Amino acid sequence: MALSCEGVTTIHIQCEGVRTIRIRCEGVTTIRIRCEGVTTIRIRCEGVTTIRIRCEGVTTIRIRCEGVTTIRIRCEGVTTIRIRCEGVTTIRIRCEGVTTIRIRCEGVTTIRIRCEGVTTIRIRCEGVTTIRIRCEGVTTIRIRCEGVTTIRIRCEGVTTIRIRCEGVTTIRIRCEGVTTIRIRCEGVTTIRIRCEGVTTIRIRCEGVTTIRIRCLLLAALSPLARTDLTYAVEELGIVTCFDVLKSTMLPSVAMWAIFLFTLFVVLFLVPFVVTVACYTAAVVLLAFVTCFAPNNFVLLAHMVSRLFLGTSYYHVYKLTLCLSCLNNCLDPFVYYFASREFQQRLRRYGEGTPYCL
Repeated sequence: MALSCEGVTTIHIQCEGVRTIRIRCEGVTTIRIRCEGVTTIRIRCEGVTTIRIRCEGVTTIRIRCEGVTTIRIRCEGVTTIRIRCEGVTTIRIRCEGVTTIRIRCEGVTTIRIRCEGVTTIRIRCEGVTTIRIRCEGVTTIRIRCEGVTTIRIRCEGVTTIRIRCEGVTTIRIRCEGVTTIRIRCEGVTTIRIRCEGVTTIRIRCEGVTTIRIRCLLLAALSPLARTDLTYAVEELGIVTCFDVLKSTMLPSVAMWAIFLFTLFVVLFLVPFVVTVACYTAAVVLLAFVTCFAPNNFVLLAHMVSRLFLGTSYYHVYKLTLCLSCLNNCLDPFVYYFASREFQQRLRRYGEGTPYCL
């Protein structure tokens, strides 16, 4: 069945056993299709207000359009759904047994997908306000978008979820049995993940949190940035940099105490706690504690004794500083030992399985 028309207000199609439906039109207000056993549905149009498709046993649905207000698809047993459009207000898909759903669009307000048994869902769009996905048995969900306000995913049995976006306000994921969740985004305000059985969660984002951390670091280090850090030691005939801080850099002992304790908390204690909470690999924790903890705790003791007791642990501090420098040499080995590749080889070696390089 093939239709080519211009300026048609409404197209209603009800059929059974049709293999292919092709529609090319301009200025259509409404397209409604209800059918069973259709192999392929292809729609290319401009200025369509509403597209509604209800069908069973459809192999492929392809929609390419501009200026569509609403697209609604309810179907069972569909193999592939592909939508490419601009200016769509709402896309709603409810289906079972779909193999692949691919959506490429610009200016979409809302995308809602409810399905079961979907193998792959891929969404690439710009200016989307809301993306909501509820599904079971999905193998892969991939979302690439810009300017999305909200992304909500509720699913079971998903193998991989990958999200790459910019300007997202909220990302909420609730799932069970997910193997991998990867999120790369910029400007995200909130990320909430509730799931069971997840093997890997990777989040790379820039935005409000990163900006706040950078502003906090700049504020903490501002006294150093405003001061000449070179100091001439006349007794030894040398000039040092950052090794000796001038007492005139801050106006009082209280300001010195606030400054030095802030550096200890912001630059060491907080990263230390985060590292201990996030890393389960013993080799990573051992390297971090061995290299950085002695230097920072000795530096704290040296600052307190220098400010309030008039004594110094400078010689001990210089020795522990060597451990901090040693971390640069250990990092390549540490992160290899903590990698999945090394763990798999070690596991196979323990099981007595031969492994070829």
